[in-house]
Amino acid sequence: RAQFARGKRRIEGGGRKGGALRNLFTHLATCGYCGSAMHFLNKGVGPGGGTYLKCSHALRGLDCVPTAWRYQDFERSFFLFVKEIDLAEMLRV
Repeated sequence: RAQFARGKRRIEGGGRKGGALRNLFTHLATCGYCGSAMHFLNKGVGPGGGTYLKCSHALRGLDCVPTAWRYQDFERSFFLFVKEIDLAEMLRV
C-alpha cells in the first residue's frame, strides 16, 4: 500500500485535491531570483493575514530575497498580462 501511495503522489502530486481551489500556480510558479519553487502560504485573517506566494529558499532561510507576493495581487497581474498576449500569433507554426 505504501508503494502504491508513493507512486500515486509521484504522478498526481501530493496535497489536498478537493474543496475550493486555492493556488492555480501549484508546480508552475518559480522564484524570479533563485529559480526555486514558490509556496502558497495562508496567514489567516487580520493585519498581515491573507494568502501569499513565497520562495521556498527564502522560507527556509537560504540565500534568496525574503519577500512574498500577496496571492490575489499576483493572480490579478498574471491574468492581466496573459490577456495581452496574442495566443493565435504564438501558436502559429
